[in-house]
Amino acid sequence: MTAPSDGAAVVVREALGRLPVEAVVDSARVRMVLPVTRVLGPAALAYVFLEGLRPVGAGALPVERLSAAHPDVRKLEQAAGPGDAGEAALEEVTSPVFVVRERGQVVAGAGYRVWPGRPPTSVC
Repeated sequence: MTAPSDGAAVVVREALGRLPVEAVVDSARVRMVLPVTRVLGPAALAYVFLEGLRPVGAGALPVERLSAAHPDVRKLEQAAGPGDAGEAALEEVTSPVFVVRERGQVVAGAGYRVWPGRPPTSVC
């Protein structure tokens, strides 16, 4: 789980600390101890140290920047369906949407939303 501030992290940590470890992945159990407004996932997150990043290899598809309202981004969301589009929440990003095209069609997109008072590190 993530929290938008150190204070919120303390609240989340204390609330979840009252649950058995296996219960923190059960949204119904989490809702019993925290005011949950929306559940996304399941998701697998991976983090890498800067030293682990490598340049994109030859032959990789180029990345293009589009606005979240661009018609090609909307087409991607329609193709993904309401569940996946809702989880990706591309309409909520404040950054450009970074997209990859195959044969002219957008097949992947990602962006981030800047949280007030925070650097842009929240990736969608």
